[in-house]
Amino acid sequence: MQNEQRSTLAQRKAKEERTNGLRFELWLAELLRQKEYLNVLHHVEFHRSPDCFREVDVSYNVLNNEKLYHVLVEAKYRKSWPVQYALRKRKRKNGSSEIFNLVDEVAERQQFVGADLSIIVTNSTFDEQMQEEAPKKGIKLVDGSWLQSTYERYGGKGSIEDSIASVEVHEKGHKNVIYLNPVVSATTAQVYMKKMIHHYAGE
Repeated sequence: MQNEQRSTLAQRKAKEERTNGLRFELWLAELLRQKEYLNVLHHVEFHRSPDCFREVDVSYNVLNNEKLYHVLVEAKYRKSWPVQYALRKRKRKNGSSEIFNLVDEVAERQQFVGADLSIIVTNSTFDEQMQEEAPKKGIKLVDGSWLQSTYERYGGKGSIEDSIASVEVHEKGHKNVIYLNPVVSATTAQVYMKKMIHHYAGE
């Protein structure tokens, strides 16, 4: 009985974390639209092939001196603790070596996509190692205090926490898929589309 209760509590906690994270991503995307950035997309998959891709929380473009820059956002919602440099679990992506920390994960994703800049955004703070290592890879960090001031600057009232909590989420949200190599054969395209249909159908 105790094991079942622990399992149920763990499932509830995991679901709450996913929901809070999704709310935060949607909230950030809307804030970027209010700031009039271009092509703001939430939940994007950048594919090199049907089985080789990277997921991005938020993607947008900045036009500066007639040049269009591509920016990737990694959103990290935390209730009270800082964003940690070390990953909870080591990760291995298709076409990459094992990854041990968040900075390397974000840098690898930027290189895979071919973006110009990556930003890690949190409603909380970052641990010391994150603050030390992120600039070395050219990754920008944005914390909760900066978000609060930006939110107020664009007419927001109250705390960002209340604003984030008010965002409606759906279990099966919309997903944007961008194929990084558009020059493919008709056969490859058909295989790709079939795999994506199976993916979205949950097969």
